[in-house]
Formats: sequence, structure tokens, C-alpha cells
Amino acid sequence: MSTIKESVEELIKKPLEEMLSAAQHLRKPALSDSCTAPQDLAQAYQIQRSIFCQNNKGLGAWKLGRLGDSSVFCAPIYAADIFKEGDKLPAHYQNACHVEAEVAVKLNRAIKSTDKIELGDIADYFSEVCCAIEVLDSRFIDWQETGSLYHIADRNMNGAIALGAAQQITTLEDYQQQSFTLMINDELISSGENLHPEADLPAALWGFVQRVQASSYDLECDSWVTTGSWSGYPVAKVGDKIKLNFSRLGDLSIEL
Repeated sequence: MSTIKESVEELIKKPLEEMLSAAQHLRKPALSDSCTAPQDLAQAYQIQRSIFCQNNKGLGAWKLGRLGDSSVFCAPIYAADIFKEGDKLPAHYQNACHVEAEVAVKLNRAIKSTDKIELGDIADYFSEVCCAIEVLDSRFIDWQETGSLYHIADRNMNGAIALGAAQQITTLEDYQQQSFTLMINDELISSGENLHPEADLPAALWGFVQRVQASSYDLECDSWVTTGSWSGYPVAKVGDKIKLNFSRLGDLSIEL
């Protein structure tokens, strides 16, 4: 009896891709249990890529991070969701509004999904670095209880990103060794030194490229890639003023 009931409940759920697409267009998040679950990681990425291509808002950046099994994930960031020093962000980024202090690096050449990239050469593909503030958002009301496959399909909670002034990269390791402060409305929220979440940044970037290629994306020249949060993800709200400083990269300020 329970199997029949579960089958009926599954049939009346909306497809996840349909729900996420509608949520993005209408800016109305939904409950995760109102839609079908991704069958596996491959399907979650398929949904992510399909929605991204449907929206046709242009690709400007990427985020990387780690899943529970320590594998590297990727998520595209729309060009329209990239901001700079002093910008005020659109107020619709507020369903799951959190901010992260990040370091971002810039691709100096395109990478196609069919290209063979060696770990030992990965640093040659990145030429610039900057500080970044990622604003998290979600198309799920219950995002805190939602599984990782849902978040993969939903671009891993990206709402927007702000990028600071670019500098030429010397070596990737230089940008793991620095101090930072993150302030909200002039209140110190997070600070520290040498807290980069990736002990081996070249390996993380190589894993990111492998994941992007496996998901049938091409990486475009001049795209920025975030490299993980130094600060956790403190909550913020519309109207807050966010200021980030990295000792090697300078300041970046935005308003939500």
C-alpha cells in the first residue's frame, strides 16, 4: 500500500527542472518536496545546465566548492549577476541571503569540454586574481534541509557575485597566505589569516575543470572562478553594506 501511495505522490510532483525554471523567472521559491528529486549527480548537472542554457543570460563566472564526499562541484554564474565595487545589488536576492568572502581567479584561455588538461599545467590557465563577495540565494524555501543534488541543480545557491580590482597572478599559492576581514554595516563579522578552504588550490582548480568538462560545459576565456569561502556564510539582508578586505588583494564594498 505504501509503495502505491509513494508512486502516486511522485506522479503529482512537478519535474525539478520545471520548478527551478519557474522559480528563477518568477522569483518565487518552492518547497523541495513539491518536485521530483534528481536521480543522481549526472541528472542534477543535466538540470543545472539545461536551465542555464534556457535562460540565455550569458556566462560570466563560476563557483567551485566541495560536496560531502570531498569531490569538487561546479556551478555557473550568469553574466547579469556579476557586480563590481560600489554597486547596489537588485533587492530580489533575499530568499536565503548570506555572503561569503572569496578569492577568484581568471581564465586566460578557453577550455573546451573535449580538451585534455593535465594537473601539472593547470596554473598556466589562470592569469589574474581578485577578492570577491558571493551572495548566496536559493530557489528552495526549505534550502537548509534540501539535499546536495537539489543544490547542484540550483547552481549551488548562487545569487550574485561582486568582483574586486584584478591583479596579475604570481603563483596560486601566494593567495592562500593572507589575512582578511568581512564587515556588515561596519561591524566585524569574520576575520582570520591563511584560512583558504583549499590546501591545494591547483588540485581544486583541476578538479573543477574536470567536473565542468564532464558536465559538457565549455569554459570561456576571461571567465572568473571563485575558489571557496574564507568566512563561512554569515547572514545578511537587503540594505546591508558589505565590505571585504584581503591583505594581498585590497578592498571590495557592495550594498545589498
